[in-house]
Amino acid sequence: PEENIATMKHGAQVVKGELKSSLLDGDTQNYDLDHGFSRHPIEEDGRSGLQVKLGQPSIINHIRLLLWDRDSRSYSYYIEVSMDELDWVRVIDHSKYLCRSWQNLYFTPRICR
Repeated sequence: PEENIATMKHGAQVVKGELKSSLLDGDTQNYDLDHGFSRHPIEEDGRSGLQVKLGQPSIINHIRLLLWDRDSRSYSYYIEVSMDELDWVRVIDHSKYLCRSWQNLYFTPRICR
């Protein structure tokens, strides 16, 4: 409980996304246009995105996410979880909202990887 398991210390890794090493380093203060964040291209088919694989199957019910907040842009997104990277369950859908900065997302506890 209350442990960030999406870190390299716990064996998590970024499977999809640019600048992979910046996503799980835990530094939420030192980021600018050149380092300290991850991104992905926006494509029509909706298959692009960021993907994090946890070090082991875990029960989670909360994700804390920092969206880029160093300018006035806002973002829409959704979060899906899976155990096998084949069957995905959408646990958060903010695709119709404009979001920025810290996102504290709570959902029904799920086992995922």
